[in-house]
Amino acid sequence: MANETRVKGRWHLMRIDDNCKLTDLELREFMKELNKLTRFWEYEINFSIDEKKKDFLIEGDFTAIGCDSFTDNLEWLTSDDDRDNLELYDKYKGNTNFIIFFQYDEFDDAMGTFNKEAVSSLIFHNRNIAPVLGSGYYIVEPTVKELVKSDIENSKYFDNSIIEKIFYEKHGQPYQTDLDKLDEEDKHLAILFKLLDLTEEKDTPEDLKKSILNKVSYGQVYDLETGRDFVRNEENKKWLDKFENLYIVIVDYENKKKETMIAKLDMLAMFNNIKEVYENE
Repeated sequence: MANETRVKGRWHLMRIDDNCKLTDLELREFMKELNKLTRFWEYEINFSIDEKKKDFLIEGDFTAIGCDSFTDNLEWLTSDDDRDNLELYDKYKGNTNFIIFFQYDEFDDAMGTFNKEAVSSLIFHNRNIAPVLGSGYYIVEPTVKELVKSDIENSKYFDNSIIEKIFYEKHGQPYQTDLDKLDEEDKHLAILFKLLDLTEEKDTPEDLKKSILNKVSYGQVYDLETGRDFVRNEENKKWLDKFENLYIVIVDYENKKKETMIAKLDMLAMFNNIKEVYENE
């Protein structure tokens, strides 16, 4: 099964030269038909077309679910042996000579990567039945990097409402467990929810549970909003900072546990570390 990405951006259509024989109205109709063509796909592209503002300006927004990446979706449109593709392209054969440019943000929440302001294009040329994917200056390979919240916050196309779905588990704990990759607030949230998890573990020393629950009473923190309220208090931040090393030990233990059985000595070392933390708290 392909890995899905979420894509949002803008497209615009540009004639290559006078060999494009289609009027503005015909080009707009072509985009409507292209939109219909992809609606039958599992990974469809949804085009919207801006109201006509002036001649030669044909553009709009688009959204898509990428099949591994949005360029893979565009590759499907270049197939010259797909029946549905050919049914559309034959109608405009010999009159095209235009390019559709796509500028977009694309993120993969499963892989934690983000392509910001990527640019791709489809070139429709009279000598070809189907379009070709742009090359050279017609396509800019996006820079793939690990997804961070600031990417979404500064995105041209995605609003901030998706941040909570991408970066946090249902009850509010950040998905990212590496503290070095979190901003200050999320770092404290990660430690806070990990401590609350410890209070539910039967192997956690009782005095450590009491220490945590004396600071964070039952029901005080139960989701992202109440967690944020807690960690925005300066005294609470200082208290959470004391447990940073404990958090690192626990996450390291949990990661190893997924890979292989943990030796009893490793388990004892973890709880010795815990004991040192809360006794010095």
